[in-house]
Amino acid sequence: MTTEHEVQQEATRLGVPLSTYSPGDGQTRYRFGGESGEYFASSAWTTVLGAGDAMTWLAGYGHAYSRAAEIVAETTWKARLAGAEQDGRQAGYNAGTWLLDGNSTAEQAQALLDAMEACELDVPSPLSGEWAGESIPELLRNLDDLEDYQSEELFDAYEVAYVTAYNAEAERSARAMLSDAVAS
Repeated sequence: MTTEHEVQQEATRLGVPLSTYSPGDGQTRYRFGGESGEYFASSAWTTVLGAGDAMTWLAGYGHAYSRAAEIVAETTWKARLAGAEQDGRQAGYNAGTWLLDGNSTAEQAQALLDAMEACELDVPSPLSGEWAGESIPELLRNLDDLEDYQSEELFDAYEVAYVTAYNAEAERSARAMLSDAVAS
Protein backbone atom coordinates (compact mmCIF):
# COMPACT_ATOMS: atom_id res chain seq x y z
CA MET A 1 0.00 0.00 0.00
CA THR A 2 1.38 3.38 -1.02
CA THR A 3 1.68 6.01 1.68
CA GLU A 4 1.19 9.75 1.53
CA HIS A 5 4.88 10.13 2.38
CA GLU A 6 5.88 8.06 -0.70
CA VAL A 7 3.66 10.21 -2.91
CA GLN A 8 5.26 13.35 -1.49
CA GLN A 9 8.76 11.95 -2.09
CA GLU A 10 7.95 11.05 -5.70
CA ALA A 11 6.35 14.43 -6.36
CA THR A 12 9.42 16.15 -4.92
CA ARG A 13 11.74 13.98 -7.04
CA LEU A 14 9.83 14.97 -10.19
CA GLY A 15 9.56 18.62 -9.15
CA VAL A 16 5.76 18.51 -9.15
CA PRO A 17 4.01 20.86 -6.71
CA LEU A 18 1.73 18.78 -4.45
CA SER A 19 -0.89 19.59 -1.89
CA THR A 20 -3.20 17.22 -0.07
CA TYR A 21 -6.59 17.39 1.54
CA SER A 22 -8.13 14.80 3.84
CA PRO A 23 -11.78 15.65 4.53
CA GLY A 24 -12.20 12.77 6.97
CA ASP A 25 -13.85 10.27 4.61
CA GLY A 26 -10.78 8.02 4.49
CA GLN A 27 -9.80 9.17 0.99
CA THR A 28 -6.94 11.67 0.76
CA ARG A 29 -7.11 14.00 -2.23
CA TYR A 30 -3.83 14.75 -4.01
CA ARG A 31 -3.70 17.92 -6.07
CA PHE A 32 -0.79 18.44 -8.45
CA GLY A 33 0.34 21.81 -9.74
CA GLY A 34 -0.49 25.19 -8.33
CA GLU A 35 1.09 26.37 -5.11
CA SER A 36 2.67 23.63 -3.02
CA GLY A 37 0.70 23.26 0.18
CA GLU A 38 -2.23 25.33 -1.14
CA TYR A 39 -4.83 22.66 -1.91
CA PHE A 40 -7.59 25.09 -2.75
CA ALA A 41 -5.49 27.21 -5.14
CA SER A 42 -7.23 27.46 -8.50
CA SER A 43 -4.14 26.85 -10.63
CA ALA A 44 -3.87 23.10 -10.00
CA TRP A 45 -3.25 20.76 -12.93
CA THR A 46 -5.28 17.82 -11.65
CA THR A 47 -6.66 16.14 -8.54
CA VAL A 48 -6.73 12.39 -7.84
CA LEU A 49 -8.18 10.32 -5.01
CA GLY A 50 -5.89 8.04 -3.03
CA ALA A 51 -2.18 7.42 -2.88
CA GLY A 52 -2.29 4.62 -5.48
CA ASP A 53 -3.89 6.83 -8.10
CA ALA A 54 -1.50 9.63 -7.16
CA MET A 55 1.50 7.38 -7.81
CA THR A 56 -0.03 6.26 -11.12
CA TRP A 57 -0.49 9.90 -12.17
CA LEU A 58 3.08 10.73 -11.12
CA ALA A 59 4.40 7.74 -13.09
CA GLY A 60 2.62 8.99 -16.21
CA TYR A 61 3.88 12.51 -15.62
CA GLY A 62 7.43 11.23 -15.16
CA HIS A 63 7.21 9.21 -18.39
CA ALA A 64 5.82 12.16 -20.35
CA TYR A 65 8.44 14.48 -18.90
CA SER A 66 11.23 12.03 -19.82
CA ARG A 67 9.87 11.70 -23.36
CA ALA A 68 9.65 15.47 -23.68
CA ALA A 69 13.28 15.74 -22.56
CA GLU A 70 14.25 13.13 -25.20
CA ILE A 71 12.42 15.12 -27.89
CA VAL A 72 14.19 18.32 -26.84
CA ALA A 73 17.56 16.54 -26.92
CA GLU A 74 16.80 15.05 -30.35
CA THR A 75 15.72 18.44 -31.69
CA THR A 76 18.83 20.05 -30.24
CA TRP A 77 21.00 17.36 -31.86
CA LYS A 78 19.35 17.87 -35.25
CA ALA A 79 19.91 21.61 -34.92
CA ARG A 80 23.60 21.04 -34.10
CA LEU A 81 23.99 18.76 -37.12
CA ALA A 82 22.27 21.31 -39.36
CA GLY A 83 24.52 24.02 -37.91
CA ALA A 84 27.63 21.96 -38.64
CA GLU A 85 26.44 21.41 -42.22
CA GLN A 86 25.66 25.10 -42.68
CA ASP A 87 29.02 26.15 -41.25
CA GLY A 88 30.85 23.59 -43.41
CA ARG A 89 28.98 24.73 -46.50
CA GLN A 90 29.87 28.38 -45.85
CA ALA A 91 33.52 27.59 -45.14
CA GLY A 92 33.73 25.39 -48.25
CA TYR A 93 32.19 28.08 -50.41
CA ASN A 94 34.60 30.66 -49.00
CA ALA A 95 37.60 28.42 -49.64
CA GLY A 96 36.33 27.64 -53.16
CA THR A 97 36.32 31.34 -54.00
CA TRP A 98 40.07 31.51 -53.32
CA LEU A 99 41.04 29.16 -56.17
CA LEU A 100 40.60 31.64 -58.97
CA ASP A 101 40.76 35.41 -58.76
CA GLY A 102 41.12 38.42 -61.04
CA ASN A 103 44.71 37.44 -61.79
CA SER A 104 43.80 33.91 -62.92
CA THR A 105 43.84 33.00 -66.60
CA ALA A 106 41.42 31.01 -68.72
CA GLU A 107 44.09 28.31 -68.92
CA GLN A 108 44.15 28.04 -65.13
CA ALA A 109 40.35 27.84 -65.05
CA GLN A 110 40.42 25.06 -67.65
CA ALA A 111 43.16 23.25 -65.70
CA LEU A 112 40.98 23.43 -62.61
CA LEU A 113 38.02 21.91 -64.49
CA ASP A 114 40.28 19.22 -65.95
CA ALA A 115 41.56 18.35 -62.46
CA MET A 116 37.98 18.11 -61.23
CA GLU A 117 37.00 15.90 -64.16
CA ALA A 118 39.94 13.58 -63.40
CA CYS A 119 39.11 13.62 -59.66
CA GLU A 120 42.51 15.12 -58.98
CA LEU A 121 41.48 18.43 -57.47
CA ASP A 122 43.18 18.88 -54.11
CA VAL A 123 40.51 19.86 -51.62
CA PRO A 124 41.95 21.12 -48.33
CA SER A 125 40.71 19.12 -45.37
CA PRO A 126 38.83 21.60 -43.21
CA LEU A 127 39.41 19.67 -39.99
CA SER A 128 43.01 18.58 -40.42
CA GLY A 129 44.57 21.56 -38.71
CA GLU A 130 46.50 22.59 -41.80
CA TRP A 131 44.96 26.06 -41.66
CA ALA A 132 45.70 28.55 -38.93
CA GLY A 133 42.84 30.03 -36.98
CA GLU A 134 39.90 28.39 -35.31
CA SER A 135 40.24 25.06 -33.57
CA ILE A 136 37.91 22.16 -34.33
CA PRO A 137 35.74 22.81 -31.24
CA GLU A 138 35.44 26.44 -32.32
CA LEU A 139 34.46 25.39 -35.83
CA LEU A 140 31.84 22.92 -34.63
CA ARG A 141 30.81 24.71 -31.45
CA ASN A 142 31.76 23.21 -28.12
CA LEU A 143 32.00 19.41 -28.24
CA ASP A 144 32.41 18.74 -24.52
CA ASP A 145 28.85 17.50 -24.06
CA LEU A 146 29.01 14.92 -26.87
CA GLU A 147 29.79 11.23 -27.06
CA ASP A 148 32.66 10.27 -29.40
CA TYR A 149 30.29 8.94 -32.07
CA GLN A 150 28.37 12.24 -32.02
CA SER A 151 31.57 14.24 -32.47
CA GLU A 152 32.43 12.06 -35.46
CA GLU A 153 28.97 12.61 -36.91
CA LEU A 154 29.39 16.38 -36.57
CA PHE A 155 32.86 16.20 -38.15
CA ASP A 156 31.45 14.21 -41.06
CA ALA A 157 28.51 16.58 -41.59
CA TYR A 158 30.82 19.61 -41.57
CA GLU A 159 33.41 18.04 -43.85
CA VAL A 160 30.96 16.65 -46.42
CA ALA A 161 29.22 20.03 -46.66
CA TYR A 162 32.61 21.77 -46.90
CA VAL A 163 33.90 19.56 -49.71
CA THR A 164 30.62 19.74 -51.63
CA ALA A 165 30.47 23.54 -51.45
CA TYR A 166 34.19 23.87 -52.21
CA ASN A 167 33.87 21.80 -55.37
CA ALA A 168 30.66 23.55 -56.45
CA GLU A 169 32.17 27.02 -56.06
CA ALA A 170 35.43 26.01 -57.71
CA GLU A 171 33.54 24.68 -60.72
CA ARG A 172 31.19 27.68 -60.85
CA SER A 173 34.12 30.12 -60.70
CA ALA A 174 36.05 28.27 -63.41
CA ARG A 175 33.07 28.05 -65.75
CA ALA A 176 32.27 31.74 -65.20
CA MET A 177 35.88 32.66 -65.97
CA LEU A 178 35.83 30.58 -69.16
CA SER A 179 32.50 32.06 -70.15
CA ASP A 180 33.89 35.56 -69.66
CA ALA A 181 36.99 34.67 -71.68
CA VAL A 182 34.89 33.42 -74.61
CA ALA A 183 32.67 36.55 -74.46
CA SER A 184 35.70 38.87 -74.65
